[in-house]
Amino acid sequence: MDVMGVLLALAGILLLLALFSPNQSILVATIVEYLYHLFGVGRFVVAIAFLLIGAWIIIRHFNESLPQFAPEQFFGVILLFIGLITSLSMIAATTSGGIIGHYFSSAMIEGLGLVGALIILIAWLSIGTILTLRTSTKKILGLLDNIYIEPSQILQIGTRRSVKTRNPLNSAENTTTIKSDKTEEPNRTKRQ
Repeated sequence: MDVMGVLLALAGILLLLALFSPNQSILVATIVEYLYHLFGVGRFVVAIAFLLIGAWIIIRHFNESLPQFAPEQFFGVILLFIGLITSLSMIAATTSGGIIGHYFSSAMIEGLGLVGALIILIAWLSIGTILTLRTSTKKILGLLDNIYIEPSQILQIGTRRSVKTRNPLNSAENTTTIKSDKTEEPNRTKRQ
């Protein structure tokens, strides 16, 4: 297993050097070209992932207290990666996400239309995030609910304003007073 870690870390370092090198041999140029065609801009993520996974395997040999990755987390990372290069291809309307991103984006747009494809892509990225972080939808929505700001407070003009936030744990509203940086100090000089 340590040999696999060393090989992955070495492959990650060599890929990063190859991606940033202006002078490339025929073999290195071919590898970089295939990575670009497959993953587009995601080729940098692939190289960094090789390096990080290899380093994690090596360090885990010396330090057993490192977190263990569950299979669903690995699957979630792959879903996130493919979802991100797909969204890159969909937004840019090019092959900047590589063949993989272009394939998924064009298949979703042709089959579901643009709005349907965007909905599926948001669900795809959400599932990938939930699997990667090993959390639940309830916890994510609780975090989003905690930063709720009343629409009337956005348009409020004044030197002092209060922002209502909700605590998802006890559902009580907290009021925080924010002082504006542009407050004018009253003139405290005495008139004589």
